[in-house]
Amino acid sequence: MGKKMYPQINNKQANLVDAPPSYEQTINQHPYPTAPTAPSTAFIQPPIHTQQPQQQQQPPIILVQTLHPLGPRPCVLVCPSCHQQQKTKVRNESSIKTHIFAGILCFLGFCCCACLPYCMDTCRNTNHYCSNCNAYIGMYKK
Repeated sequence: MGKKMYPQINNKQANLVDAPPSYEQTINQHPYPTAPTAPSTAFIQPPIHTQQPQQQQQPPIILVQTLHPLGPRPCVLVCPSCHQQQKTKVRNESSIKTHIFAGILCFLGFCCCACLPYCMDTCRNTNHYCSNCNAYIGMYKK
C-alpha cells in the first residue's frame, strides 16, 4: 500500500495557474473587439436604390363556401371535402340535453320511461355526413 493510486502533479511543472482571475480582471477584459470610432464630421452617403420594374400583384383568391342550413333530415348539398353533390347521411347521437331529460324523468319517478329520450330522434342531435366520402359536414342541434 506504499504506492499512491494517482500520481501527484507539480503545478509549476505543468504551468497551471493556482487561482482563476479576479472579478476586476474579468470585468476589465473586453471579450469582443471594439470597432474604431469614426470622426463626428464624417458623412455617410445613403445607399442608392435602383428602380426595378414592379411586378403586378394578383389579388388574393377568396373561396366563398355557402353553408346550407342543415335539418333533422338528409339534404342534398355539395360536399366541402370531395366537391360532389350528394345527399347527406344522418346519424342521431345523444347530447347533454338527452341525458338531462332522462335524469328529469328518473327524478320525477318515471324510471321506466328514462330510456325514451334515447330512443326518440327529437331529443338527439343529428350529425350529417357525406354519402360519397363519409366526411363530417355539420350538426343539427335540437
